[in-house]
Amino acid sequence: MSEGNPSSTPDRREDFVADLSRLVRAAGFTIRPLAGRVGEPKSTVADALRVGRWPRRDLVLKIVQACDGDRAEWAARWGRLNAADPPGKADPGRGTSPGSGAGTGARAGPGRRRLVIAGVLVAACLGAGGVGWTMAAHRTASSRPGSCQTATRHRIDRAGNLLDAEHRIIATTNTADVFYVTRPNAAPYTGRHYGRLERTGQWGYVDTAKLGPGTPACVS
Repeated sequence: MSEGNPSSTPDRREDFVADLSRLVRAAGFTIRPLAGRVGEPKSTVADALRVGRWPRRDLVLKIVQACDGDRAEWAARWGRLNAADPPGKADPGRGTSPGSGAGTGARAGPGRRRLVIAGVLVAACLGAGGVGWTMAAHRTASSRPGSCQTATRHRIDRAGNLLDAEHRIIATTNTADVFYVTRPNAAPYTGRHYGRLERTGQWGYVDTAKLGPGTPACVS
């Protein structure tokens, strides 16, 4: 296997994350500089490189690009593993938990698991007094690939720059671009919002004075 390219042999999600960590080390990055390069918080990047966690596809591709890896191969590998073993899927190699059956190793089928999850959601919504809104929000978020973050959607009124956490310019912003803010007035800056530039898909910081009014949105 060459540095920067994933192995072609069958693997698991933990193999994927371990290989991603090796790619980062081979590129000479530590967490802080890598987080600045990809425009993500240090804790988010650290979690993405921790075996046992499953990183977002867009974050994986930003890390691979920063480390000069092959984005196409890593994207294909992430897709295969996510489809074969999506987060939250039971591991068929593990036995049943105590009290989960009659000791025969039988597991609850997909239909039963869906019923249990649906029952928990309905009970939670009834307790909160917001059945309709909560279930609608759940369906909307579930229909989007990857994770969905609460944000505000802004049009850029004046051109400027998208900066990373190290005060470096990573892109230019144009009038009428769309910018999704996920962290208002985000450190290490004052007067800059952190979020994603829709035109390029890059994450970074934009001068608040250059943004128009915001509307509620959800960004993955």
